Amino acid sequence: MRHCPLKLAVLFAALSLALLDGFSLQAKISAANLAKALDNPPGITFFNSDGDWSAKTGTVSGVNIKNVPSVGNTYLEGKAPGRGTPQKQNSFRFQVQGAGTLHFRYQVSLDYYNDSALCLHLGNYEEDCLWEDSDILDDFVEPGADWWLEEEVYFDGETYTNEAVFAILGPDDEFYEKLELDKEYGEKLYSKAWLDSFVWEPDEDMQILFFEPDPEQFPAFDNWQYIYIESDYDNVSFRYTTDGSLPNLNSPLYDPEQPIVIDKNTTVNAIAYEGNNKIGAAVYRASYQLMTAAPQLTLQQDDFADFATVSFSSETPDACFY
Repeated sequence: MRHCPLKLAVLFAALSLALLDGFSLQAKISAANLAKALDNPPGITFFNSDGDWSAKTGTVSGVNIKNVPSVGNTYLEGKAPGRGTPQKQNSFRFQVQGAGTLHFRYQVSLDYYNDSALCLHLGNYEEDCLWEDSDILDDFVEPGADWWLEEEVYFDGETYTNEAVFAILGPDDEFYEKLELDKEYGEKLYSKAWLDSFVWEPDEDMQILFFEPDPEQFPAFDNWQYIYIESDYDNVSFRYTTDGSLPNLNSPLYDPEQPIVIDKNTTVNAIAYEGNNKIGAAVYRASYQLMTAAPQLTLQQDDFADFATVSFSSETPDACFY
């Protein structure tokens, strides 16, 4: 039986791609396992990884360094990709809402000489890198010392929802030079990074929606009043009503250049949107009252022994007196 060399070559290539694809799938980690490895932090939503990450438990695996303390909880281990220009990356994504601080523990053993690094970025590590670190490990770890490093990164209010990426960047191949290790000092290059103990701390001072003037401090006004709807986040929009009804996506869109004008007792109901997604409270309310004209008091008689009748009047229609 004769075999066609071309068909065999095509079959071999297809089989190779299938095997490589299978290996790639095995190297990925699910969103649920990412969350578990990083201690299921409230306020953080994880997505399936796009690279070679593994959930580990116990002692840091594959690290032959003296005095490295055993880690009793779960943690995440990632491998650096190979050389490339532009740099390759193994990554996973997560999402946070609102401004706040991400606290985490980490360690790295990467080819810093060729720009391999652990990086936290917002979709583009060259332009939107929030934090990065790169180093190698050595034998010098004091007995009982914590092997992990601690870091924190603040997410500001430019957008309410942030989708961030933790990535291990592989060595840059353009001007590659082999990293020389000091073996006497016990330097070791594992081409790995480790992450643990994610904690999300919201910034409680950042508000999705607030009114100006503040209805609690300035609930009353003379004649008429401008009402402004504000946010500490740059990409939030508002829908509002002034007739007592609840606002929705079809309600008037607040224009910051044209504040709401009121000239009578009014409750402003507002809701906040990021794009078409409603965020924050179910509804935000602010009530303002029109101040009456100064009341006139009239005493019905000049002298009295037991009681007297006092009349109140005002130029404001339907004014209430207390």
